[in-house]
Amino acid sequence: MRNKKFVSLSSIIIISQYNAADLFMLSDFRVLKTKLSVIEKYIATLGKPIRFYYTFVYVRDSLLLTPQGAKILKDIGKLSEKDGEFKKIEIASEDIIKLSNLLKRNR
Repeated sequence: MRNKKFVSLSSIIIISQYNAADLFMLSDFRVLKTKLSVIEKYIATLGKPIRFYYTFVYVRDSLLLTPQGAKILKDIGKLSEKDGEFKKIEIASEDIIKLSNLLKRNR
């Protein structure tokens, strides 16, 4: 019996808010954009994911995954609180400007 190599496939799901700005910065965006769709001004993979070697990559914008009224991260955080598994924390404006301060206090 010959040795057979089995390759495990995995999936990566990229979810971000207003992801177009992030995706445009990728060095291979020109190639990548042919595999993406634009839905209501947001970028996502539809149907088949992007295949990258032995990995399937799905791209979603968080605003496409929420009810129509939830258009800011604070609203999305409130949705997750209702499930009881996550607790939304408020971040002070000075911490938003410098997140390293928040990290130091909460380690």
